[in-house]
Amino acid sequence: MMYEDGFNIEEWKAKKLAERQETFAAQEEALKDLFASGQTLANYFYQRGRLGSHITAGNTALILRTNPLACAVMSADDWSKYGRRVSKGCTGIAQIVRSNGYYAVAKVFDISQTYGNKPYPIAAVESTKQIEKVIDVMREISPIPVLPKNEVEGFCYDAERQELYKSVLTNLHEDAMYLPLTYECNKAIYRSDLKGFHFTQTQYEVPFQDFSF
Repeated sequence: MMYEDGFNIEEWKAKKLAERQETFAAQEEALKDLFASGQTLANYFYQRGRLGSHITAGNTALILRTNPLACAVMSADDWSKYGRRVSKGCTGIAQIVRSNGYYAVAKVFDISQTYGNKPYPIAAVESTKQIEKVIDVMREISPIPVLPKNEVEGFCYDAERQELYKSVLTNLHEDAMYLPLTYECNKAIYRSDLKGFHFTQTQYEVPFQDFSF
């Protein structure tokens, strides 16, 4: 189908389809590269935390494959809203996005590819009312009595309980006693061909750098 200005809709559709297929294939390759070693997987999770969870796994893998030091990415239009411009000659990183219910290919740029006198936008707390409400609720549901002190020091246990804790901890310290304060039991589910798995000191540490297939 041809329009009056010579625009061929079928050629445009074929071009967009090829772009999507190429980007999907690039995503798949980038994700496969993450499992080359435990270290590459660990690096991915660390860097994804820096970029933000709003970016899909495939898109994140593409960003880090193109620019391993990327720390903040947006489209050119979004950067413009925050007073920054994309530097001339920079190439955007392809991303799969949803547009009007369909998959499409868009381009994003890292902050290192932009210029301007404004930093990367960081969400700011405009009002403390919600925070104050949360603190009040936490005080109410706390199983231990808590007393407010001031805005700098926040909250503390009541005087009697503070004195009790001080006495117990002081005695433990002076007697050089070791007393575990918590106990936990963890489970891990992983593929049988994964090598190098082991638990660390806490449940919040995962030794990705030791994993391999």
